[in-house]
Amino acid sequence: MRLAVPLFFLLGLLACTKDLGVDLPYEGDRLVVYGVLSPDSVATLRVSRTYPTTGRYQYGRWVLTAVVRLYEDSVLVEQLRHQSDGRYVSARKFKPQPGRFYHYTITNAGFPDVQSLPERVPEPIRIDRYQFDESIPAALNPGLPARKLICQFTDAKQPSDYYAMQVLGYNNSLRVAINTFGLDRPDEFEDGCGFRGWGRFDEYNLSDICFNGQTSTVRVGVELEGTIQPRGPNGKVDKVVLTLRRANRGYYEYNRTFNVNEGFLLAFQPPQVRYSNVRGGYGIILAYSKDEVTIIP
Repeated sequence: MRLAVPLFFLLGLLACTKDLGVDLPYEGDRLVVYGVLSPDSVATLRVSRTYPTTGRYQYGRWVLTAVVRLYEDSVLVEQLRHQSDGRYVSARKFKPQPGRFYHYTITNAGFPDVQSLPERVPEPIRIDRYQFDESIPAALNPGLPARKLICQFTDAKQPSDYYAMQVLGYNNSLRVAINTFGLDRPDEFEDGCGFRGWGRFDEYNLSDICFNGQTSTVRVGVELEGTIQPRGPNGKVDKVVLTLRRANRGYYEYNRTFNVNEGFLLAFQPPQVRYSNVRGGYGIILAYSKDEVTIIP
């Protein structure tokens, strides 16, 4: 038996509000910053702001009038120029270099000053060996062709190194949305040594807590067909790009605690502690260097 519910009744439920009479905590307006330090890209910082937990506001998300300065080994590099939508970019096209420490200072009227902690851009990691010739069953789409990808690298002896292995598929230079699946641990499982990214399902993040100073091997399955982007037909992969990043703790923690839910769905999950290397406000600065190889299946 099917039960019909009038549309106006559902709309009435959604429109109901109740004043709980509880003042939610709010420490005041703060700046929120996000940036990536890498030899691959020009220094860029995104600056936004917090919102009151209740009430109305008459301002946008992005901060357009901040003074953003970048420092290398505590020496001023330059003041970044605002481009659009809170995006501040190096006018000199400056790219951070491996082995150097970088930090930002951000000031804007009406907000506390913000400074990121010094972050060292890691030295590049080298892919020692890779293998991509063994056919295996596809875990997510039975019947599709799939192969085992093996990536091997050697960790440095210093503690607290972090890594991320990413696998991308292409068809005639167009991205293909392919599925990958972990062979070392279930994709939904985190064991302290590594995890599959929540924000990037094609990336596997590792901590050297389990292999400090040793050779490490990562094994994933790769399906060789998928949707050609954007929103194209299905196609076969004719090229796979394997990227290995050596990253800072911020990169690892950002992906470990990445929240895939948005909007009202956030109200239905427990609060989550997010790592931050920013003081005086909120946000995170990621840093990495990478090695990359192209594989023809």
